[in-house]
Amino acid sequence: VPGHFAERHGLILIIALVVVLVSFGLSLAGQWVLDSWVIVMVWNILTTVVSLILAMGLIRAALAVVDGRTPEVGMLFQTEGLVPYLIASILVGLAVGVGFLLCIIPGLILAFLFAFYGYAIVDGRTDDGIEAMKTSWQLVSANVGSLLLLFILTLLINFVGALLCGIGLFVTYPI
Repeated sequence: VPGHFAERHGLILIIALVVVLVSFGLSLAGQWVLDSWVIVMVWNILTTVVSLILAMGLIRAALAVVDGRTPEVGMLFQTEGLVPYLIASILVGLAVGVGFLLCIIPGLILAFLFAFYGYAIVDGRTDDGIEAMKTSWQLVSANVGSLLLLFILTLLINFVGALLCGIGLFVTYPI
């Protein structure tokens, strides 16, 4: 997999750049058109759905690299599995939000346990949001030590990338 990543790093950077530009563009456009609370609410729903589609696309691109395939920018805009992903995202967001209200630690634990629900949906292991959450919970529970180490190393790598005026994140974040 590291060889696959190195060979495709340029494509991964382009995909990450497209995500940043689309997100920035939506945010910027939102500042121009938001003059009533109804439009604000509709715009927030629209940008949330677009963000979820882009997140699924990032997962799709990452899985392509792991499978030895070449990721494509078009993967960012595929909507297969969007409804279960949306349902699971809402449920995970609520659970993690309540967990954070309960002294932060429960929220961190739940975020850790549900970290892979999107992969279960995008990879086609399930087309049910709740089943994807269960799959993530089981996967993480069975591999707590190695995944905790992975998450800590990922945070450290991204921290170093952020220290370089944020530009290093274009290299570290796709990792």
